Amino acid sequence: GRYVDAVRGAGAQVVGIDLSIGMLAGVQSPPTLVAADAQSLPLTEASLDVVMMMHMLYHVPDPAIAVAEAARVLRRDGKLLVATNGRRHLAEMNELWLPLLDRTGLRALLEDSGLGNPRVYADDARRFVGMYFPDASVHWLRSSVIVTEAAPVVRHAASTTAAQAVGEHREELISELSDAITSQIRRDGQFTITTEIAFISATKS
Repeated sequence: GRYVDAVRGAGAQVVGIDLSIGMLAGVQSPPTLVAADAQSLPLTEASLDVVMMMHMLYHVPDPAIAVAEAARVLRRDGKLLVATNGRRHLAEMNELWLPLLDRTGLRALLEDSGLGNPRVYADDARRFVGMYFPDASVHWLRSSVIVTEAAPVVRHAASTTAAQAVGEHREELISELSDAITSQIRRDGQFTITTEIAFISATKS
């Protein structure tokens, strides 16, 4: 609900939509909340001024349909904002994690085996948006996260689909990841992680 809270704080009327009732239950001081599929929005045509699709297209079975639905419910001159990951997002974490996962033989079977979901990168999202919004533009937010202990990175890895799927190998892989990060911190004094987020904006014509 972070985006919901921020937009409401700016004075907008907000409808928060998520397929997961559990996710909706976590929104503080909720506005109008709807459990629904982004591929079939329960909203009338041309009913919204702005649609925000923040870090969610990679969870949708058919992202192009979700973008088409956003176009349908937007009014003329309405704005679409999509956020997704660039290809270098969390690269340093994946450089340690993916070789460990390769040993289990499961990596090829897991669509989101990495520590950031790779299903819809920025170039993919730009293509989907461009199918319905001819003026789509991409704005990048690139930065670095510096950690001086392994625990935050390890907690993130432990929460991923891949960590849950490896079964009896889970604790071993998590321990090896922790050791690898700790070793880099001892050597360099820190572990630096690239974050690369793309914001794609467009206007309905």
